[in-house]
Amino acid sequence: MGNPDLIGSSEKFQAVLDDVRVVARADCSVFCFKARTGTGKEVIAHAIHDSSPRQTGPFVELVKLRSDPAALLESETFWS
Repeated sequence: MGNPDLIGSSEKFQAVLDDVRVVARADCSVFCFKARTGTGKEVIAHAIHDSSPRQTGPFVELVKLRSDPAALLESETFWS
């Protein structure tokens, strides 16, 4: 994985990169990340996409949760 935005050498960070590699190989869409603001959720999402067989396709950001995640998710998500 050659993403210049992913910098770190701690054991926990390496575990995150291992997870990125595993998820990137899966034949499924990744739907949701939950973490504090500023932790690099979007960088990890792009790393998964860029490492996957779907990398030539579009990166689709469905919902960006901000102020009231529960209300926004309910208003933006359709269940069938």
